[in-house]
Amino acid sequence: MVMQAMVRNGGDVMRSMVMACGGGGVIRPLVTAGGVAVRQTGMAGARGITVTTRSMSSTFSLPYTVPTGPWGENRSARLELAAAYRGLDQLNLNEGVCNHLSVMTPRADGKEGSVMLVVNYGLHWSEVTASGLLGVDGEAELVEGEGEPDIAASCIHLGIRKVRPDARVVMHTHQPYATALACLKDPTLLMVHQNSTRFYQRVAYDHCYSGLALAMDEGNRLGKALGAIMLQELVDSNSKLERNDLNLHQMSNQMPLVLGGTGDKDVLFMGHHGVIVVAQSVALAFDNLYYLERAAHVQILAQSTQKEVELLPEEECQKTSQDLWRDIKKYSDGQFYSMYRRLRQTQPDFEL
Repeated sequence: MVMQAMVRNGGDVMRSMVMACGGGGVIRPLVTAGGVAVRQTGMAGARGITVTTRSMSSTFSLPYTVPTGPWGENRSARLELAAAYRGLDQLNLNEGVCNHLSVMTPRADGKEGSVMLVVNYGLHWSEVTASGLLGVDGEAELVEGEGEPDIAASCIHLGIRKVRPDARVVMHTHQPYATALACLKDPTLLMVHQNSTRFYQRVAYDHCYSGLALAMDEGNRLGKALGAIMLQELVDSNSKLERNDLNLHQMSNQMPLVLGGTGDKDVLFMGHHGVIVVAQSVALAFDNLYYLERAAHVQILAQSTQKEVELLPEEECQKTSQDLWRDIKKYSDGQFYSMYRRLRQTQPDFEL
């Protein structure tokens, strides 16, 4: 499996081709641093797996430096997830010490398999540091760090990944405007603004509020609501693999960035609860949460005028969405890394 990575060397950007290697077959990238009228206008991973990955380049270099290998990948994931917690806190998209973000990454000790990094329950998001994140295995057992993993994070996130192995990153928040839409009888995100088109045909809705998520089955249910990825879509026709043999970190790295058919939803509106986004990178998940809130905010403001809301034509929604997603890595990396650099100036302890 060949992947492209952009690396910074002596101020010059160069493209490096990185091969998957190692006994476990883990990809080892080279890293360096109601009721309102609406009117429609216009016309209505695992060993042996081979998947075609859409190449999406970014001109932005990483704002940090880590070594290659499992420890470096683990450290990179920790830095980015800690930055996401701090950044979302600055944007007021979190709620107390609740809500949770996670990312799959190789074990820091280099042992076979991967861990899910989650927050130590009880920490405010402004307190999260890279080294303070906890690593749990597929059974939600603590294998990295000391503390109490958020049980809701373990149940929701691990459960989702059993159905959506492409979800390397899962982020769940109760951000105000998107959550307000989720509380409506019809929570549909309307195509009323350019930001809305980013999510054209990429949103799923769950109307079955079932209380606190304290069991893995709830995560499985939410994963199915997003749309299950069928393994036969991802595995070569000659491969004979059981789900239990899959390395979720590697699987997610090998998934196509823009999915089609089943499992093509990136966003889930959870009725009377909040939202979930899934992505292959921390930067993209962060960016999706940000623009989801902006789109929901604009929609609520427009509907609050009690005037007729005009939807964008279907063909314009499709075209704009395609244009955005063609360069989504550039857009999401640019936003996320700029936030990372600003955090380094104002809250440098997040990298500890």
